[in-house]
Amino acid sequence: MINKKVLLVVPFLILGCGTAPQLKQQTSLPNWYIQAPQNSAYLYGSGDGDSIQEAKNNALNQIASSLSVSISSNFKEDEGYSSGSNGSSFFKNVKNNVNAEVKKIDFSDVEIVHNKLISGKYYILVRINKEKLFNSTKEKFLILDNKIKEQLNLNSNNPYEILRNINKAIPSINQALAKANVLYALNSNFNLKAYSKKYSSYLTKKEQLLNKITISVSNPNNQFSQKLIELLNEKNYKIKTNSVVDIKISTKPRFTETYGMKIARVSVNLKVIANNKIVYSANMEVKGISNANSQALAKASNAFKQKLSEIGIEKILGIE
Repeated sequence: MINKKVLLVVPFLILGCGTAPQLKQQTSLPNWYIQAPQNSAYLYGSGDGDSIQEAKNNALNQIASSLSVSISSNFKEDEGYSSGSNGSSFFKNVKNNVNAEVKKIDFSDVEIVHNKLISGKYYILVRINKEKLFNSTKEKFLILDNKIKEQLNLNSNNPYEILRNINKAIPSINQALAKANVLYALNSNFNLKAYSKKYSSYLTKKEQLLNKITISVSNPNNQFSQKLIELLNEKNYKIKTNSVVDIKISTKPRFTETYGMKIARVSVNLKVIANNKIVYSANMEVKGISNANSQALAKASNAFKQKLSEIGIEKILGIE
């Protein structure tokens, strides 16, 4: 009779004679890497890489991303950004510039808190002093704010000059507002609302000036002049005989025929004068094709208007 107990023991003995399989050891990541510490005085970021520098760069990118998220969560259109009919557009421009501005931050004062090599990869935790970053960013912001004041020269009595200055300052204003949002994210005591209202008020000023600036166009009965007037009206500019801006336009049409189709080629000379100075001039060639000279000329005038739109009416008026 076979002893069942022996049968149960034998496999155990056989296994015991061999080498026990080794379990693969799983190395856990440090807690400080998985969840960065919370401290109101610092910005923390963790990263990994094949080198310490790569891990550090990734940690700084994490800080920048967190900062962008923090700014976006507090970014409200009703807090001084909307102003006039173009307020929403202005708000969107500022919002788009914020992320770009965060990417440009110089994280120079970076402290490595932890650094660990695990399985050939570097894991790192860095921190940045918020007060130091705030102070260095604010210094650059105030320089930019002063530059905007100089650009605007709002004390001028010439509405055309002020309008031109505001248009030229818009890129700096967008950049300044982006910096202001970064400053507010670093220190909630920074008066973001005051600056956002101040800068968006320049947009209101621009709209007010547009209502004051009048434009005269020579040869108003010429269909090319009419197309220019149409475009100006679409942009809410007023047309008057005695005006701040005078646009002189002359045309030289030439007609040819090919396969029974009439071709109108028109040379257009455009000259814009403001404050007794030529602020824009151009020579253009446009063409229209139809089965009659008058229709070909009409198509050429439409091509002229399209070309003006592509150039931009504010550039043509010398106020961009």
